[in-house]
Amino acid sequence: MKKLLALLLGISFFAAVLSCEPPVSNDATIQISGVILNEDGSPAEDATVKLWRNDLALFDNDGFTGIMIESGTPYKTATTNAEGEYSFSFNGAQANSSGGSFAAYFTVTTTRENTIESVATNPHQFSNQNLSWNIPDMQYWNDVTVTLEGETISLEWGSAPNAQTDTRYYVWGDSFWTDGVSENTYELSTLALPVNGDGSESFHIMSLEGSLRYRTNAQVVEASNPRGSGIDYRQPANNNIHATDCDGGNLFDLNDGEINEVERFQTSSEEGTHCVIITLAESTHLSDLLVHNAMVYDDENANVEYAYQNDEVSDFTVFATEPAFQTDFSSYYDHLKGLDIEATSIRISVEASSYFMQIGEITLYENIEAQK
Repeated sequence: MKKLLALLLGISFFAAVLSCEPPVSNDATIQISGVILNEDGSPAEDATVKLWRNDLALFDNDGFTGIMIESGTPYKTATTNAEGEYSFSFNGAQANSSGGSFAAYFTVTTTRENTIESVATNPHQFSNQNLSWNIPDMQYWNDVTVTLEGETISLEWGSAPNAQTDTRYYVWGDSFWTDGVSENTYELSTLALPVNGDGSESFHIMSLEGSLRYRTNAQVVEASNPRGSGIDYRQPANNNIHATDCDGGNLFDLNDGEINEVERFQTSSEEGTHCVIITLAESTHLSDLLVHNAMVYDDENANVEYAYQNDEVSDFTVFATEPAFQTDFSSYYDHLKGLDIEATSIRISVEASSYFMQIGEITLYENIEAQK
């Protein structure tokens, strides 16, 4: 996306040089207007609306993580009237970039006081042919139900206001996030929760539809990981000798698994990014395998393949194949349950045309009953 953005900026700059005029005439008048609504559709009076101005698209990388960027000092602010209406006005010179060679990007946001309920527009650019921006109604949205049953956390939400059929939802919490959920439900195993957490997990939903982004703070659920840390590839002392890529490159320093600090997949070569191999200290009977906060690059249709090796099977034997999400950049979460595998090594790989960009957590759980 950044390459595309750079190309577009270059085209804009070239066109501006040929015309010898800025994208928006200095003496033009820019008008921005819209309406803020409450959840029930009534006008939101006295709501604060913020206008953000930048030479780059403020949401350039935001679509993958679902984290809305709203930091620093806004360019302008406004307050809605009794009908929920707001407006901004400024001259054309202010609609151009700092150097004046291309149009600046503008984003409008509104956030409910003391919550994370908010609505934001996609970036917008003005031109001499388009001096006004009438923004679709920005309606607060907080329609999410969170339930805990056994080891499964379920989230269900109603459609966001004005949602289109191609709406995609992003779900994230204190210790995880997922990308590209098109349905209105999502399930998460409690095994994905931190072992040493305080037992509570807060959930957030973002809906992307058309030109608007809706974000809401769902309920907090009291839940805990019931089986401990398992055999984590980041913890070699816990029955784990080492984790490598396809070429034998060590992956211990890959990342710390934190939601906001996942690092890029650092491997010994480009070919190595296709798989992770975890070697155990001893043969172990496994019941669950959890891959969490991974990112798979997929041109068309990536599959994630799971295979095991043990003292009796020298070659890796595939025991599961799961599809990754069908987007160019996909957060990948998978929980394989009810396994009956005796393994000394586990291999997790993607097809040759795809590769791992990052992995936040891989955890193996022993079948305790089988050990007795």
